[in-house]
Amino acid sequence: MQPIYADFTATPAKLGNMTPSHEGGEQRDGHLALFADGFVELGFDLEAEDADGGATLCFTSWVPVDDEPWGYLQVAVLLNGETLFDAVIVSQNPTPSDMRLGVPADRLLPGRNTLRLHLLPDAPGTLMLHRITLDAAGEPGRSLRALTEAGAPPSVFTFDTRSRADDGTWRAGRPVLVHLDREGPVELGQLSWRNADGSEASVAFQSGMSEFYGHHRAADGGLAEYHGRLTSGRVFPTGTEGAVVHRFHTQEGYGGGWHASGGLRLLVEDGTGGATRITWRDQRQETGSIALRMPPPDAGRGEVTRLVTEVRADLENRPAGEIAENLLDGPEHGKWLAFGGRAVLLFSFDRRVTVRHYVLVSANDCPERDPREWSLEGSDDMRSWTVLDSRTGVFFTERHQPRGFTFLGGPAFRHLRVRISRTGGHEVQLAQVRFFEAASPALGFTGFYQRPGEGPIGYRGTAAETAADRAAGASSDAVQGAFTGLPMSPFVHRTASAATAPTAAVPALPAQPLTAAAAVVPAAAPAVPAAESAPAGPATDPRLTTVEGWRAFLAEYSADFLRVADENERFNITDEQAARGWLGFEGASEADIAALERRLGTALPPSYRAFLAASDGWHQLGSSMWEMRTAGEVDWFRDADEETCEVLGEEDDELAALVNRALLVSREGDAQYWLLDPGTVSPDGEWAACTWSSWGFLSEEYPSFAALVVEERELCEGLWGREGRPVRTEGADELLAEGRALALRGEAEAARAAFDRAVVRGSGVGLYLKAILSAFLDLRTAHHTLRSDVLSLPHVRDAVGAERMRAEAVPLFLRASEADPGARPEHYLPMVKDFLPETGTGSPDGAGAREYWLARRAAFAPPVRTGPEAFERCLAHARQHAAAGEHEAAWRAVRHALSHWDSADPHSIAPVVLLTDPAFRDVVTERRARLIALTPRGAGSAAVTGG
Repeated sequence: MQPIYADFTATPAKLGNMTPSHEGGEQRDGHLALFADGFVELGFDLEAEDADGGATLCFTSWVPVDDEPWGYLQVAVLLNGETLFDAVIVSQNPTPSDMRLGVPADRLLPGRNTLRLHLLPDAPGTLMLHRITLDAAGEPGRSLRALTEAGAPPSVFTFDTRSRADDGTWRAGRPVLVHLDREGPVELGQLSWRNADGSEASVAFQSGMSEFYGHHRAADGGLAEYHGRLTSGRVFPTGTEGAVVHRFHTQEGYGGGWHASGGLRLLVEDGTGGATRITWRDQRQETGSIALRMPPPDAGRGEVTRLVTEVRADLENRPAGEIAENLLDGPEHGKWLAFGGRAVLLFSFDRRVTVRHYVLVSANDCPERDPREWSLEGSDDMRSWTVLDSRTGVFFTERHQPRGFTFLGGPAFRHLRVRISRTGGHEVQLAQVRFFEAASPALGFTGFYQRPGEGPIGYRGTAAETAADRAAGASSDAVQGAFTGLPMSPFVHRTASAATAPTAAVPALPAQPLTAAAAVVPAAAPAVPAAESAPAGPATDPRLTTVEGWRAFLAEYSADFLRVADENERFNITDEQAARGWLGFEGASEADIAALERRLGTALPPSYRAFLAASDGWHQLGSSMWEMRTAGEVDWFRDADEETCEVLGEEDDELAALVNRALLVSREGDAQYWLLDPGTVSPDGEWAACTWSSWGFLSEEYPSFAALVVEERELCEGLWGREGRPVRTEGADELLAEGRALALRGEAEAARAAFDRAVVRGSGVGLYLKAILSAFLDLRTAHHTLRSDVLSLPHVRDAVGAERMRAEAVPLFLRASEADPGARPEHYLPMVKDFLPETGTGSPDGAGAREYWLARRAAFAPPVRTGPEAFERCLAHARQHAAAGEHEAAWRAVRHALSHWDSADPHSIAPVVLLTDPAFRDVVTERRARLIALTPRGAGSAAVTGG
């Protein structure tokens, strides 16, 4: 599909294959204003093939907050004269937000199409429309990129390089990719960088960045002249595919404080894995220098190691069990060792994978066995191989040390191999190998910035989420009621489809001005629950910076709490609060809040200030926070609790700095303190929030007080749902079915996430299926999971029934417990006492307790749950092979059996008998159990491959 867009921020509007007209509106400077009953109509043409796959419609708009605070506008969306969405809800907000709508293929026509956005006749305000784009369903953002690139200056530069060492010979090097944007592209004059492996370079550019010259030092210390010639200059993000682009919200330090200074986006990649320290001078003679705060060396995005079906090595120490399979299980499970300074490792995947980042972990001893030089290669047929990455002069400085390696580009392959060509000795070993689709970007940076004629100032940044990240994950369910079905968290960009109910919101960027919340009411949408995934982090809804917004939120939370909380949780709720349905108090007056700000010497952040005005204090604002301070009690932590502050300050320098500047807003909790940090301030004035507890230490950082409250509310709902007393149950069955379908497709992590969401809604079956799936993924901890999530929760046991408990959960718990060398029968067997028969041997107390419980264990015989005839026949063959010690033949029979396994049972996601039958103890290893969980199962699915 060709780019289709209309951009009303320009006058006249910028158009791409789209013809607009409007009534009841006017083109203003920077937007198209639509009034009540006004509409904009846009015509566009599609080829027949473009209309087949559906599309994504996106419009960017905002509703001014300087009008009356009526909350939101409703927009009808019509396509080719028929209603596509009855009411798209756009909330009041001072900044524009994106609304993405799914357009089914059967609503698009070959040839001419007409789209209309119609503001409803009773609209009380004005809709400011900035932009409209339409993309093929599989190419979101293409039209916006085309619009952005139209006339934009290039900022992604690729250079071919060469280097010349002391021998005087120029040698071709790897391409260098450079991108630097500080609220606009930066034309560089000089650039220096240092990589994670110790290599570094410093270069100066010709005018227009057409060429550079400088010096380069390799990781092994080799020094060379360095020359680069520009081969392409492209508009961001073109040219950065597969590269790790770092994005930051930045602050500059001067005048005794930190001040928001916009965004920074940068990329310096010379093929060795990305820079960790960067210094530059631009053509305006402004200088910056930053050191990146990198994620752990074993971090990455989109791990595909779980898709490995087989790993082989040309050499391995099989008699000692130091084999290639150990590389997939982690350092705690041993290592791979080969006698010889060269070796080849082959990894086969269950489908083609794109890998741009991988991690090697050194083994437990003998540093001379560490790989020093190797290449990573890819193939689809294991005959023709493509070199993806190569390394020389690599050193591991510690045992069990993970080191990550990143490279640019590269197609997808079914097989990868690591060809190790040199070590420090005559053997080679590794503890683990992991593969990722991409490396993780930096978490933040610290440094300085200097403008011409001025002294240097502080410069720091925190990671900003990308648009791709926001589109990839959706948030938890909306809290219904107070905001007419709008989501309470995380409140920002919305996506919907005309074929389903609205999907959940996508998280906003931490410490960034917030865009308007929006919701969608599709035309004739079926009652299907929203699709969700775990949010990257909550964001502050603009409604939670107003007193009215807080009152609505807190009233709804109070009603939920009073409905489901038990007596222990209600210990400090007064009869008056219960009768009023309000866990708080009257709001603090403006005079009280102003007096607090004078006493503190600073203005309060917006969301916390509005909270105090809504309720001066609060009871039970989270699972571990019992009471909040009033405006008269709020104080700096160092003044409010000097003794605790001093104790915490002794733990580490970072915590000491935090507690000495933080504002204490909580009064009494479960050894927990709620803190607001004036050292981290977002552009809209919000202070970062966190908690510290004696049992959990310092929490993650939230972008605002409101974000912390929202997260605590969600945690409470999760805890209540897990205990079988959910706040709301709607959609539990649908989420359960979704999780089961994902599990049967082998998408284990997505399935666990769906089960988690069903658990929030009180689904005991969801918790049970998650526990079973977790057992396949990590058999070593299955007894802990079953104890906490199944055996100790009566509603879970009741949901799946006693027969299934005896056949699956109890024998699985027993197997995992008995394999734990630290587990004692007299301690773990009482957990399943209701299922173990009495024998009359021994006594449950005193010296005979062990004998008593072992006798009951020996008398336990789980019922047999049979599957389809073909499945049982294959298992019988597997048992025969296992009895004869032919474990590989037994595994092949198990693999064949899985293709006949019937998945019709709604409470089953995998044949648990493979883990509970003693005949398969040495056949279905921990790794093979994981492989079963990660492979599609059920009628018609392919058999598990690999070993």
